[in-house]
Amino acid sequence: MADELSKTLERLKSKASLILERYHVLEKENQRAAQEIESLKQTVEAQKLTIERLNQEIEFLKLATTVVPDREQLEHTKTTIRKLIQDIDRCIKDLTD
Repeated sequence: MADELSKTLERLKSKASLILERYHVLEKENQRAAQEIESLKQTVEAQKLTIERLNQEIEFLKLATTVVPDREQLEHTKTTIRKLIQDIDRCIKDLTD
């Protein structure tokens, strides 16, 4: 009976040791996972800031393209200014004659 009790205690000790060893392995994995999660959170935050900055840049570029006249409007404006200058020159010439 003492021999059987000794064997039972030895098995329990072995199982407890195995459980403790597995616990330490899982604890290390948990710490590694927590560090990885923190790193990923920082990456996500940095990407959010980048996305926000890029969205602001897109809005600025959209605004800039709506404010800037297209080529056709620019040519029309140049033509109109040329005609006005010619008219002014003609008026000055008429006044000096």
